[in-house]
Amino acid sequence: MHHGTMKKSGFIRYSALVIFWVSMSMSSMASAEWCSCMETVSEECVESADGDLQATADYIPTVYSGAAITLWAYSTVFGDIQSVAAVTLGKAAEVDGSILAGAAVTVEQDGEVTGHVTAGEAATLGDSALVSGDLAARAEVFVGAQSEISGDLTSSRGITLGADAKALGSTTAANSVTLGAYSEAGNDGLASCVA
Repeated sequence: MHHGTMKKSGFIRYSALVIFWVSMSMSSMASAEWCSCMETVSEECVESADGDLQATADYIPTVYSGAAITLWAYSTVFGDIQSVAAVTLGKAAEVDGSILAGAAVTVEQDGEVTGHVTAGEAATLGDSALVSGDLAARAEVFVGAQSEISGDLTSSRGITLGADAKALGSTTAANSVTLGAYSEAGNDGLASCVA
């Protein structure tokens, strides 16, 4: 009994450490943006009447979790999602940002991600799903029929594109790339390739 409690306690500490590290990384990125803002006056930096520089930066909220994250059908998150475990988006769920998961990422039918998707394990897109950025996974990638990835598609194992699916950027897999009927990979002119 005591040994099980120690394992849970260690996992909780590890999760808290990962969340702390991610939040500190995000803070340092915001800090870097503030420094570059201070160096040059641009549209995002406005000088007030008394000569002080004021920054007007967009704040992008982030959902952090030490466990899995699940969005039910037709849910929307306005910002990024970061999870130590799996992330699942239900039917027609939307993330107006990027997804970073330590395990699998599943975007069900008609789901949409406006940023990048990074999965620590497999990544699965249901039919008619959309990823506006890059998709990278450390395991298999399955892209459903009529789904589209606007950026690069990368897998440490294999990639399967369903019928009429599109991966517009470079497509790279360690094992194999399987294209379904009428699917397209690397269709972004000379800037993309399939490897």
